[in-house]
Amino acid sequence: MKLAVAMDENGAIAENFALSVEFLVFEVESNVVVGEENRAIEPPSQPADAAAPLERVRVGRGVCRAPEMDADDLADPHDYERLIEPILDCEMVFVRGLGRLAARALVMQAVQPFVLAFEGTPRQVAELLAAGHLRQSHDPGCKC
Repeated sequence: MKLAVAMDENGAIAENFALSVEFLVFEVESNVVVGEENRAIEPPSQPADAAAPLERVRVGRGVCRAPEMDADDLADPHDYERLIEPILDCEMVFVRGLGRLAARALVMQAVQPFVLAFEGTPRQVAELLAAGHLRQSHDPGCKC
């Protein structure tokens, strides 16, 4: 199994998935971390303050029109496909925080998002998961 940890520009676990600059990807076999690699994220092609069209929002490789989407969701400027592309072969991604659209985009690509509620290193997160000590407390996925 492969898992990704979203990293910020300071080398810490990202506080916000949309602001991640790279991923540390760990491979886990038989409850042991057996590999680790860095994966860069392509820089955005447009400034983060450029708003998305109000009639639709791109999430992953599709369009989500969930009934609970509000004006803030529709104005989300982040290109989640660009952010998720480097971890499409991972089963899950760990981050300190992410919004509803980021969570939906990940789930649509079969990458389960996990929001960490504790401080730790990426390696500690991978080892805790490998040992079976981390569990998801809710499903942040798309309800459309």
